[in-house]
Amino acid sequence: MTYATNDCFETMTKKMYSRVYSFALKLTRNTQDAADLSQETFLRAYKARDRRLPDREPDAWLFRIAYRCFLDKRRMMRRRPETVSVEVLCAENYTYDPVDPGPSPEQEFFKDKLSEPMMAALGALTEDQRELIRLADFGGLSYNELAEVFGCAASVIKTRVHRAHVALRRNLLRAGFEVPKSLRVINA
Repeated sequence: MTYATNDCFETMTKKMYSRVYSFALKLTRNTQDAADLSQETFLRAYKARDRRLPDREPDAWLFRIAYRCFLDKRRMMRRRPETVSVEVLCAENYTYDPVDPGPSPEQEFFKDKLSEPMMAALGALTEDQRELIRLADFGGLSYNELAEVFGCAASVIKTRVHRAHVALRRNLLRAGFEVPKSLRVINA
């Protein structure tokens, strides 16, 4: 089924909005950012509706778009210098509030939940490994949902998550953190 017509796309949007918003909320951990990400996802989907492959499920397509929007936004925020308009600077009651150099909201969220060795071990992982662990372990996404997001088979995701866990365990052992035997991650 193609979503080239506005009616079909509107139906799909109504059906999928809550799932896309929920996914965006797991990614951003902020309701306003999740709403913005959902809106951007559906905007990009609308623009690309003629190019959607008919054999792919719409939810997999939308989750992939949402994840790419999330990554694009994150990259853009890292590169963008802080700017303030001249109009704002000239306003009477303006007080300059620079970007807080302190911990990010994600770091604040995990600060009381994760130990220092765990934070260091997570920091030593590749960005993809951290993202997989964050979405799978902290975000609660299933292998099938992750497969939809990353556009590959669930078996591939299962292998990638396992490898990320192996790397995390290895980093924890190097940091002197005692890893319980109950964790069935092979020390490779």
